[in-house]
Amino acid sequence: MAVKGDGKVSAVGLNKDGQCNVGWWTDIRQVAVGSWHTVGLKKDGTVVATGNNDAGQCDVEDWKNVKQIVAEGDTTVALMEDGTVAATRYNMSGESWESTREWRDIESIAMSLTGGVIIGAKKDGTIEMIGQADDPRMEARDWKDIDKVYGGFSNVAGIKRNGIPEAAGYNSFGECNVIGWTDISSLSVGGYWTIGVKEDGTVVRTRDEERDRHNIDLSNWDHVVYAVQTDNIVIGLQENGTLLIAGEQNDDIDNDAIWLAQDWKDICGWTL
Repeated sequence: MAVKGDGKVSAVGLNKDGQCNVGWWTDIRQVAVGSWHTVGLKKDGTVVATGNNDAGQCDVEDWKNVKQIVAEGDTTVALMEDGTVAATRYNMSGESWESTREWRDIESIAMSLTGGVIIGAKKDGTIEMIGQADDPRMEARDWKDIDKVYGGFSNVAGIKRNGIPEAAGYNSFGECNVIGWTDISSLSVGGYWTIGVKEDGTVVRTRDEERDRHNIDLSNWDHVVYAVQTDNIVIGLQENGTLLIAGEQNDDIDNDAIWLAQDWKDICGWTL
């Protein structure tokens, strides 16, 4: 799913629930994708959505003055311009996210799918979180001086104001091993690794021996402003609006569809 420079959205992949029916969207500045739904943030701060709505994850038409959107599973969360947070009411397990409405002075939000963790970075650099108390991701509550937060399958990460990243979670594949990284401008947190885009446009990532067999070589990437990932593919958005793709190409429908996007141009945002 890509946002183009003219505010339109291009989509490839499975469309079982209409989650790729975005051809009519205009003036979009950000997109977020859940399991079977897609959400778009318009330049005027309103939100549109398409796809499965069994849990109310597409009930966003009343949201106004939205600054950022995130979607995971069957939940959609929005950060408002005034630093408050709104969330669709339930995920499929019936757990309510209503307590996020009590959050204030939030600057960045993210979700971590497994177990339903929502994290927000406040203006003062401290963290708000929702999740189970014994979840290792909840260690992020003690972080300080955080500028932006990110969520993955079973981990969360943040970038401090000095460009140094933090990570917390299950770390089953070393995806939290970001000690020593510096000058990081953005992160992508996945199920097997964490990817960091540096201020100079180069890319670093954590190592996983099993996944390293899938041709994930990012050492020659440059001029990258943002990266996203699936289980075996990494996509980098370059500052000229073109895409870099690394990983394994196979017959999986979603995998094959991603490779079809490698010739897209004038891209200003991308999500998977």
